[in-house]
Amino acid sequence: MKMFIAAALLVSSTAFAQDLCSRWISNPRYDQALNTLAAHLEYDFKKMCTLPGVLDIEVQPSRIIDQQGEVIPHVRIYLHRSYESCYFMVRDADQVITDGRCFSGF
Repeated sequence: MKMFIAAALLVSSTAFAQDLCSRWISNPRYDQALNTLAAHLEYDFKKMCTLPGVLDIEVQPSRIIDQQGEVIPHVRIYLHRSYESCYFMVRDADQVITDGRCFSGF
């Protein structure tokens, strides 16, 4: 019985260490934005994708419309933790993070 519990704990702990970026790798735009974010956060790309406290990484296309009406393509990346979510806006043209903040549901 103890062996079963130990095996179950090992399986569940490795499940949380999964690579949360692998589903986005097939999209070069998203992959580049994730690499930009990893460098900004001073993480190795692989480490950022397997951080223990991060429950999910969400990536989606976005845009900002400036005062002159110019549409500036961005990629929005969310890092979801159990206690907060952080989002970052990565501008496509030069891979600069133009905005980012964290917020909590509490």
